[in-house]
Amino acid sequence: MTMSLLLEHFDDLLVTPENAEQLNRVILQLAVQGKLIEQDPNDEPAKEFLDKAFTKKNSNGSLIEHQPVQEEEKLFQVPESWEWVKLLEICTLRTGKKDVNQGSPKGKYPFFTCANKPLWSDEYSFEGPSLILPGNGANVGMAWLIDGKFEAYQRTYVLNNFLVNEKYIHHVFMGLWENHVKGKQSGSAINYIKLGNFEKFVLPIPPLAEQQRIVARVEELFAQTRALAKELDHSQIELGGLNKSALSHLLASETPEEFNQHWDFIAEHFDLLFQTPEHVAPLRQSILELAVRGKLTKDTHDWKIETLENISSDADYGTSQKCDYDASETPVLRIPNIIGGRINLDDVKHATKPEELSKDKALSPNDFLIVRTNGSKDLVGRGSVVTQEFDNDTYFASYLIRYRLANHGLWVNTIWTTRLIREQIEKIAKTSAGQYNVNIQNLNGIRIPIPPLAEQERIVKRVEQLLSLCDALEARLQSAEEERGRLVAAVMSTVGG
Repeated sequence: MTMSLLLEHFDDLLVTPENAEQLNRVILQLAVQGKLIEQDPNDEPAKEFLDKAFTKKNSNGSLIEHQPVQEEEKLFQVPESWEWVKLLEICTLRTGKKDVNQGSPKGKYPFFTCANKPLWSDEYSFEGPSLILPGNGANVGMAWLIDGKFEAYQRTYVLNNFLVNEKYIHHVFMGLWENHVKGKQSGSAINYIKLGNFEKFVLPIPPLAEQQRIVARVEELFAQTRALAKELDHSQIELGGLNKSALSHLLASETPEEFNQHWDFIAEHFDLLFQTPEHVAPLRQSILELAVRGKLTKDTHDWKIETLENISSDADYGTSQKCDYDASETPVLRIPNIIGGRINLDDVKHATKPEELSKDKALSPNDFLIVRTNGSKDLVGRGSVVTQEFDNDTYFASYLIRYRLANHGLWVNTIWTTRLIREQIEKIAKTSAGQYNVNIQNLNGIRIPIPPLAEQERIVKRVEQLLSLCDALEARLQSAEEERGRLVAAVMSTVGG
């Protein structure tokens, strides 16, 4: 990957906070591979200044023992003026103290633990430019650079006394973290760093002057990333406000004419108001809420309010007979088959003893199936209408309840997910042993607005038209999001190529 390719797609790559993290990782990986900036042939090669540094005494008064990095230890190719070295040859490693006088919040020195926020101590053990590395916990993989006097707690590693630019080492550590020091504590999900990780840590060192240029370029690009992320966050807040306002006006429509006016505004500004697939769900819900209020068609009459029991000719529980996937001519629908307001036949089991099933339990068009019991409160009470004519008798399982709604099936299916219905279901749902339940007795009392049949048909047709537009919009946004994802993956996959 070249720097020009990164810069060409810089704005396109940053569309989510996760992309910002990915983009920063790309910048760091380009930096440590020598691909972020051009090399200057006038720079003193890294090997020359390192050879000089290795002849000097370290802080303990002894010579640094230099061991050349073997070819199999090198992680990737670097420019000729660079040199691979072992981390602990160019800095010292110490761990924090077990017994520390933490003092009060007004202590004089920062006191670093594996947590993100420093405490305070009345004493210090470290000073000078240092890299602080949490040894375990959620912050493993982070590296905090500090210049000054401070204290550190046990399980916190401190790197200092650098022979090279400490800011460059900071970026190298973050760029090579995945390669070297990521691990899992035995028998636990807690991240940790072992001392052996540091002993094996090798890193590429550019000339000193190039180190400074790399640091400056990384910080410049990080500043751009932060600015873009901030701009994106601000745009999302503004977009959220616009969405809320547009949908509020839509929901406030008192007549079909007002609805059409507000809908035309939304349709005209689709690209502005709806930029991710998640933005479409509130629009769908607004359409359904207006449908149940009778605001989508011109011929609005005074509606009757009926109970589910009154508009149904029969209610029944499904079969508890054992079912499996063996081929059979007697399908039995289950919870996975009724999610989404329509019957889905992709995953159907069959009755093992079809001859024992009663014909009056077979499903017919306009039957309405409702989830009777489930561990998820959101799923209990969800329903789907049967719209198809089955070639063979088809039944339903005992976790479902069937209402025969005749002419009202499509209407009830259309408004079933609105707040008017959902709030009633949540009031009657009971819980036992971690399962939520509804039954025929309490479902019978669900109150449902019933317009004349002709108006039901007009509203259902209008809803289907509008929801089809929502489906098309969502598909387009999903496609655009996938395309952006492919772009991100393509650009980022070239790192190291």
